[in-house]
Amino acid sequence: MRANRRYPEQVYATMRRIKHQTGIIKLRTDTRIIFTDDDLLLGTVFMTNPGSYGLKSHDQWDCFIRGEGSEDIIDGTDAPDTTMQNIIEVVKKSCDQVQGYELKGYLSIYNITSVVEPDGEKIQNYHQAIINLFEADGMDTSVLYESPVYREAHFHEQCENSSFVIMGFLNNILSEHVQRLNNWGNKHHNKLVFASDKQGYFAHPFRWRLDQSLKQQAVDRLVAILKSTRK
Repeated sequence: MRANRRYPEQVYATMRRIKHQTGIIKLRTDTRIIFTDDDLLLGTVFMTNPGSYGLKSHDQWDCFIRGEGSEDIIDGTDAPDTTMQNIIEVVKKSCDQVQGYELKGYLSIYNITSVVEPDGEKIQNYHQAIINLFEADGMDTSVLYESPVYREAHFHEQCENSSFVIMGFLNNILSEHVQRLNNWGNKHHNKLVFASDKQGYFAHPFRWRLDQSLKQQAVDRLVAILKSTRK
């Protein structure tokens, strides 16, 4: 860990690229925020899609994003992006408020789509365009999804193995899938960490830095969950 950084936590992920006549499609899966080296699942995060995080310190990253070289799948660790930083802050602040709680292990991150697109307003159309391209070319669309987001049994198993479950999505984006996850999440309400905005949406963690009241909601929920597990 890099102790001299404000966010020494590292993020592990697998990055895949698919070369298409329309350009290079980038996907991110197997994402973990690593707090300590302990092989212990702390909790799970469900969000909309991968954003700005990338394996920028990977020795093949520049070639990878340009479509050069022979490796179409790379993995490794790098520094957290803004969304992940917000999640880290909430988790650490919450743990600090629970006497005797030791923060060990990692968080798993799953997204509704694995398609990388930093601009949240573009992701819905981009995701559908990629589905259309894949189907037209007879390509397997399953690479766009991770099973805990689309298979109910896997979703419940992931939640049951987590001490807490953070949920936050972009408003009015991929809404059908958001509603499905919210419905599945009702079974695990006692573990859910979220921050509701004025419209009643579970606000995406990116917004927690912009609106401190949202971040405080998330902290309050997580503190209550952590305290309940220590009784």
